[in-house]
Amino acid sequence: KRTPGSVALYDALGDRALHRPLLFSDRFWGDMSGQLSPAERVAAELKSIFTRGALDQAMANKLNYGGLFVLYRAILRTARVEVGDVLDIVTDSAVKGEPVVFHCAKGKDRTGLISMWLGRVCGQDEATVVESYAASAELLGGDDKPTEEARAGYVDWNLLRG
Repeated sequence: KRTPGSVALYDALGDRALHRPLLFSDRFWGDMSGQLSPAERVAAELKSIFTRGALDQAMANKLNYGGLFVLYRAILRTARVEVGDVLDIVTDSAVKGEPVVFHCAKGKDRTGLISMWLGRVCGQDEATVVESYAASAELLGGDDKPTEEARAGYVDWNLLRG
């Protein structure tokens, strides 16, 4: 749901607003399926004989319990071109002295990855980049303990807050 402020921003930007999604359902979940071990995959496929959505639950569990490493690896594997496009757009705009706003729905993972890479491209040392990124966990809050949602085999995005 867009806020009145975001609607006004997009209206003001008009055709200058660019949309570069980094999560593509088919590519992302295809990669998650590939991250299941052979044993996990066979167990999920056998369970799916009796339980609808068992493979989806196995992939969600892999993501929930694998955490940010699994999430970020999947984003990088499935959206390399789009990540490169975003970095090109932002750096080109910076060179031209043009302002740039980039964001995602949650504000940490996709935005955070782009921010980290831009920090490194701009010469920030690794420790500063990591410290800046870690600050987002405090700003977002959240509980890192598995919820009923995660235990039920659905993705619990609160577990992936970093």
